[in-house]
Amino acid sequence: LPTILILAGICCFILGFSIPIFWYFIALGLGIIFVDALYRTANPVVALIGVTASVVQIAAYGGGFFIGWWQLFIRRRDEQSSFPFLFRGP
Repeated sequence: LPTILILAGICCFILGFSIPIFWYFIALGLGIIFVDALYRTANPVVALIGVTASVVQIAAYGGGFFIGWWQLFIRRRDEQSSFPFLFRGP
């Protein structure tokens, strides 16, 4: 799901320059996150920090998943050569 959100966000960002309605999709998603965080915390400052944290978390997780998928399925590398830090000995 984070990878899909990253790709959708990139598409909306690029298409937003030619078709401005795509900016509303990005604003709607961030607004939903803000309203949910505001409802849960009742603090607008914490809700804004929550929006920032959500964007960073989704971008990092989606980007990492996409890089792993690219290494394994597009470049056809095995797991050990793609992620050597996971296979180090003690």
